[in-house]
Amino acid sequence: MWTACPLDRRSAPVRKNDGTRPVPILDPLATGPIDISLRTHRLSPWTVALSIAALTLLALNLRTAVSSLSPVVTHIRTELDLPSVLVGVIGMLPPLCFALAGVLAPLIARYLSLETTILLGLVLITAGSVLRAAAPASWAIIVGTAVALFAMGVANVLLPAIVKDRFPDHVGLISAVYVTLLAVSAFLPPLIAVPLADGPGWRISLGVWAALALVAVLPWLGLLPSRSRPRRIRRGHRVGRAPWRSRTAWAITGLFTLSSLNSYAVYAWLPQILVELKGLDPTSASLQLSLFAALGIPLGLLTPLVATRRGFVRPAAFLAIASLLVGYPLLVFGPVELVPVAVCTFGLVQLLFSLGLTLVGMRSASAEEAASLSGFMQGVGYLVAASGPLLLGVLNAATDSWLPGLVFLTCTAFLAIPAAILIDRPDPEPAD
Repeated sequence: MWTACPLDRRSAPVRKNDGTRPVPILDPLATGPIDISLRTHRLSPWTVALSIAALTLLALNLRTAVSSLSPVVTHIRTELDLPSVLVGVIGMLPPLCFALAGVLAPLIARYLSLETTILLGLVLITAGSVLRAAAPASWAIIVGTAVALFAMGVANVLLPAIVKDRFPDHVGLISAVYVTLLAVSAFLPPLIAVPLADGPGWRISLGVWAALALVAVLPWLGLLPSRSRPRRIRRGHRVGRAPWRSRTAWAITGLFTLSSLNSYAVYAWLPQILVELKGLDPTSASLQLSLFAALGIPLGLLTPLVATRRGFVRPAAFLAIASLLVGYPLLVFGPVELVPVAVCTFGLVQLLFSLGLTLVGMRSASAEEAASLSGFMQGVGYLVAASGPLLLGVLNAATDSWLPGLVFLTCTAFLAIPAAILIDRPDPEPAD
């Protein structure tokens, strides 16, 4: 009997599909798996080139709404009433919207197609960015940001599935490309946001990213499934293992959560921590945050490429854990001259983000299973990550010190040790 592969393909043999047999896969929102007849992976050179262009432009759009707003808040306040409370709400939107997208993206893609869902996501990114740029009041800033972030989250969940579907033999290479571009998408907006706001104005500074999203729509139009041969999805019998019942899925999710929680806490508070704890001026503190963000570019490029090598995953996980145990104490107790070293040290935790997205493709048997695992990983990971900035703010307000918050971030490393141990252990065979 031909059955679905569990999340870790090393624990069960994989039979080749001839394109006619149904492939049982898993849906995190259904009571059981769903079946889909997979198309063949023989793509024409034109389709391959179009797919690479589509993935490239998509990845460049998936962090612009996160990092383009905060640098121009001061400019916005000269025209609109944007109190600090609303700025705090906007700061919590990225992980919350990404968590919601992690739950809903596989469900949406089950009724549409991967390509159609991503295309709609790009349209929503464009609409949300336009609404932010044309905002008549502060509520429009919040609504536009939420719409754009949710759409980015949906596309981010489905990216590993698209890679698995179109480039099943090159998951590591293609993952390296799009994860690197994700880092560029987060790093680029802060560099040009203020110059644009000082020149043409803050509305142009926010609206320029709508143009980038609109350009990204074009190649995805060419990748839409043929109407004469739609990809039909139907419910099937219960086989295999749901993501939340998989030890491998929980291990991947745990490491991804560690990276997300620490990254969002750093993005929210690092400049203020450096000003108050180490005596840096605001400009120097912001440069340290840029250094943290820039570190994601080489990590995003290298991690997926070497993740395919046997024996790399577990050492990489422990390296990221050790980076927190060394980096935060160095920041607290080290001299101010070692602040860049400390930032680069705990910044290594970002490799777990790249590793998580790559493992989704490597440990899944199909594009649909990759979407399910990606949705589970990002839904749980970003929901927990939303607590990071909040807890640091609460601890600072309660103690008038950043030390408790940094101790908390250091201790999160210990919570991820079980995930690092289990990440290379295959799941046991499910009972018949």
